[in-house]
Amino acid sequence: MFPAPSNAYRVWLHRLRPIFVLRQWFARRAAQAVFVCLLSTLGYTLFSVTALSAETPGALPDLENPASSLSNPNLVSEATGLQTETPSIDLASPVQYDEPLDRWFPWIQPARKKSWLADEPDDPAKPISEPDITEPGPDMGDYPNSAYTLPQGRIYVEFAPLTLQTADRFNSASYNFPFLLRYGITDDVELRLISSGLASVFDPGNTVSGFTPLIIDTKIHLWDDQIERFIPAASLEVYVQTTLGTPTFQGGVEPSINLNLDFPVTKKTNIEMTFGYTGVQDSLFVFTGERFISRFSHEVPIVHRANLNVNQFSYQWAVEQQITDDLQVFVHGYFNGPVYLQSGPGKVIGAGWFYKVSQQIMLFSSYNFGLDSSSPPFSTQLGMAFAL
Repeated sequence: MFPAPSNAYRVWLHRLRPIFVLRQWFARRAAQAVFVCLLSTLGYTLFSVTALSAETPGALPDLENPASSLSNPNLVSEATGLQTETPSIDLASPVQYDEPLDRWFPWIQPARKKSWLADEPDDPAKPISEPDITEPGPDMGDYPNSAYTLPQGRIYVEFAPLTLQTADRFNSASYNFPFLLRYGITDDVELRLISSGLASVFDPGNTVSGFTPLIIDTKIHLWDDQIERFIPAASLEVYVQTTLGTPTFQGGVEPSINLNLDFPVTKKTNIEMTFGYTGVQDSLFVFTGERFISRFSHEVPIVHRANLNVNQFSYQWAVEQQITDDLQVFVHGYFNGPVYLQSGPGKVIGAGWFYKVSQQIMLFSSYNFGLDSSSPPFSTQLGMAFAL
């Protein structure tokens, strides 16, 4: 057996404690700095897009009689009195961007697809069609989130009434009813309300039930894919877990950020990835002193103790294959937890499907297996999505 720690060792641990506290403080400040930098970059990007898309000031042609403005190739400048030659303009041809602008700013495009399944870009002049669940498609079902957002005014309601996870090394088996409400503020900005919903944790000799905290989320579409240049479609997602829920499932206010990417390899095959910097609350296993991420921020009395609020890297992926017009299958997995659902820093892989019941309704399901002791050995989900 190892000898018991000496008093001198304990004194040094006590002296080093402020260093660990400072490390956590700096980690939180670094997370806030990352948020500020990313939001500033996003604001600068939107400002640049607006500036570059604005019309160049100057004399405008007569829109009522375009021929009168463009028929005379030689005009006299009022400022210099010199005669200048006016270039010919083909009003019927689409706008073409210069190669450097199109290359370095791929998000500046005259029309964009609403999902990787769309064969042609949307026409801005085309009236809004009936709700379609495949444009852009549900975000629930597989682990990563899509890079695409809802059209302006469109609403999605997604939920999974059957979501089960078996017990792992630190957490008991659980059931929950997650939901996701999405609203298209503009074609590129989406407001989202998320929660793991009604949850039950089956502790030994006791079952704890309640509502998990509400998450307020915003997703912003950054640019479309240009696979010929190896540029995926991308969106930025910023969300905050609130304290609006049952006290036993509250983990404090947790800010997080995601970068969502779509790689449409072919018209029928798509690869999705989500890279996250996720806020979680870790717990302490009292008997061994081990730190872990508790499921739904729930601690078993006496056995577990809430510890620190931290941010950790997370990664989710999926490979999606369109089989028929109505059926899509996928394989997916995650590292350090799925998006939104705080279920531990494990590694999971699984498979599932999407099935389009009608133009507005889609079913989805997945069957997943843990790859380490920190993950549930088996988890499954069955849900539905509506487009309104």
